[in-house]
Amino acid sequence: EIIDEYHTTFGYRYISWDANKGFSINGEYTKLKGVCIHHDQGALGSVQEYEAIYRQLSILKEMGCNAIRTSHNSASRVVIDICNELGILVMEEFFDGWDVSKNHNEHDFSEYFYEDILSSNTVIGVRGQKWFEFVVEQTILRDRNDPCIIAWDVGNELGNVTDVGLINNYDAIAQSIVDITKEADPTRVVLQGNNSPIKESTAIVDKYMDVIGGNYSPECWVSV
Repeated sequence: EIIDEYHTTFGYRYISWDANKGFSINGEYTKLKGVCIHHDQGALGSVQEYEAIYRQLSILKEMGCNAIRTSHNSASRVVIDICNELGILVMEEFFDGWDVSKNHNEHDFSEYFYEDILSSNTVIGVRGQKWFEFVVEQTILRDRNDPCIIAWDVGNELGNVTDVGLINNYDAIAQSIVDITKEADPTRVVLQGNNSPIKESTAIVDKYMDVIGGNYSPECWVSV
């Protein structure tokens, strides 16, 4: 008698990161020629329509794109499933920002980032767990078996990294995210999309991250 049934698509592959030679997949060193795509489809809005996203990613692949960075939150399952199908590699990003608001928007996720999940919340989360911890954990648990994913990105151009150095709870948050990530998935590298040109900020790479992420500012990685 069948009690439960579960169907899943899976694939085999092995990846490696080398400081001198770069990234390899299945033993072949490969240049990542990628783009950063947002959670929208133009006039169609943010509803994740399979046909629209498949068309978008297929066109990108035909252009020579072999990798994407999701922005700036956990990707939809539609994107991940299509990337698995098309063989497009993914760097999945957890957050646009941490506990510092962006563009003077005080009511973005930073408002809740460091707050505890209330004990009255019986739907999701663990009592005492912070919202950012929940997001990281659940994203990895959902997507860690997908072969397209090659790296976890802890945040995009964080407001915690400034011209005067690291502010707010950067060190504590970075360590917490890396710890959660490594516990849930020790097989992939962790990085941060850093756009600060200040040399001092690159200490975050040495201290917490496995791979250097440099957005726009080449000083982010050249100076390391």
